[in-house]
Amino acid sequence: MNDYKEKLPEYFIDGPPWEHRDSIGIFLAIVETIKGIFLFPETVISVMKRKGGLIDAFSFSILMQVLATLTLASVSKLFGFNFELIPHELLEGGILGDISSGILVLFFPVGVFLQILIFSLSIYIAIRIIGNDNYQASTIIRLYAYTSGATSIWTIVPGIGSLFAFFFSFRFLFIGLKVLYGEGSAWLVKTVIISIIVTPFLIIAVALPLGSLILIFGG
Repeated sequence: MNDYKEKLPEYFIDGPPWEHRDSIGIFLAIVETIKGIFLFPETVISVMKRKGGLIDAFSFSILMQVLATLTLASVSKLFGFNFELIPHELLEGGILGDISSGILVLFFPVGVFLQILIFSLSIYIAIRIIGNDNYQASTIIRLYAYTSGATSIWTIVPGIGSLFAFFFSFRFLFIGLKVLYGEGSAWLVKTVIISIIVTPFLIIAVALPLGSLILIFGG
C-alpha cells in the first residue's frame, strides 16, 4: 500500500479524483475514483480531503447511481430480464395510481440523495450513541457518498448486483472510518447493530413528508 501511495497521481492527493475533474476531465475522474476505492480503499481514503464540500460527493454518487440504473435497464431489455424502476402494481390501481410516472422518475435522484443522507446519518447517530464525539457528520456523508457511488457499478448485474453494491459500500465506508479514526472490529460491530436499529426511524421521518410532496405535485 505504501508503494502505491508513493506513486499516486497528484489528482488523488487532497481528493478523491472526482474533485479534480475540472483539470483531468470527467471520464478519467470517474474511472480513477472507482478504481481507487475498489483496489486501494485505505490508501485513497487516507489522502482524501477531510472537510471537502458535500456537493462534489453527492454529485458523484447521484451521477453514478443514475448511470448504473440506466445501464441496468438497457442490459435487462437486451437480455430479456424484467426491470421496472417503479413496480407496475404501484402505478396500475395501486397507491401511486394517480401520480404521473414522469414525476416519480424525476424523484429518483432525490431518492438517491435521501438514501445517502439516511444511511450516513444512521452511522453518525450510532457513533454518537456509543459515545464518541470526535466524528463529523460531513466526513461520514462524504465517505458513504463516494463509496456508494463507486460500488453502484455492481447494480448493472441483474438480480444480485444491488446486494453486492450495498455490501461493498458499507465495507468501504467502515474501512474509511478505520483509516481515519483507527477504530477496531468490536466498535464496528456495535456501530452496525445500532445503525440498523436507527435506520427505520430515519426512513419513516423522511418518507412521510416526501410522500406528501409526491402526492401534492403528482396529483
